[in-house]
Amino acid sequence: MKLFLDTSVLLAVCGSAKGSSRAIFHLAAGAAWSLMSSPYALTEVMRNLGKLPVAATAEWVRLRPHLQICDDIEEERTAGRLKIHDP
Repeated sequence: MKLFLDTSVLLAVCGSAKGSSRAIFHLAAGAAWSLMSSPYALTEVMRNLGKLPVAATAEWVRLRPHLQICDDIEEERTAGRLKIHDP
C-alpha cells in the first residue's frame, strides 16, 4: 500500500518521538507500506524545520531516506476551481 505523507505529517514525525505520525514510520516496513511524498512537501519541510527543536533536523536526516518521492501534480486555477492535471 502506498501512503502519501504531506508536510504536516513529516514535520510532526520529526518533532515528536511519539504519536500516530511516528507510528506510520515504525509500522511501514512490517506492513509493506511505501511511504510517499512530493518535492513540494520536502521543500516545505526544509522551510519549516527550523521552527522545531534542533533534534528535529537530526530526525529528518534519519527518516528522509525512507521516503519515495513522487512527482508533484500540476494545478491550474480556473474560475475559482482547482483543476488537477495528472502528468
